[in-house]
Amino acid sequence: MKIPPKIQNQLSQFEQVRQQLQLLTTQRIQVESQLRELENAIQELDKTGKNTIIYKKVGSLFVKVDNKKDLHSNLTEQKETFDVRMKTLERQEKQLKERYTELQRDISNAVQSLEQ
Repeated sequence: MKIPPKIQNQLSQFEQVRQQLQLLTTQRIQVESQLRELENAIQELDKTGKNTIIYKKVGSLFVKVDNKKDLHSNLTEQKETFDVRMKTLERQEKQLKERYTELQRDISNAVQSLEQ
C-alpha cells in the first residue's frame, strides 16, 4: 500500500515536532539546573557575614569579590533572566506537546481511514 502525500507530510511534521520537543526538553533541563545553581548561590551569599571574604568563579579562576551587594544584585538579575527563559521554554514545550498530540491523532485517523 502506498502512503498518500498528505500522510507523508504529516509524518514528516510529526518527526520535526518530536525533534523540536526533544531539543526543547533538553534546554529546559539545562535552564532548570542553572536556576537551581543561582538560587543556591544567592541563599549561600545571604548566609554569609558582613566580613566574610567571597570569591566568584570567572572561567577557571576564582576572583575575590569586593562588593557583596553588587554580586547579590548580579546573581538576582541572572536568576530573573533565567526565570523568564524558563517560562518561555515551558510555554513553547506545552505548545509543541499539543501539536505533537494533534499530529499523532491525525495520522492515526488517516491510517485507519486507509484501512477501511
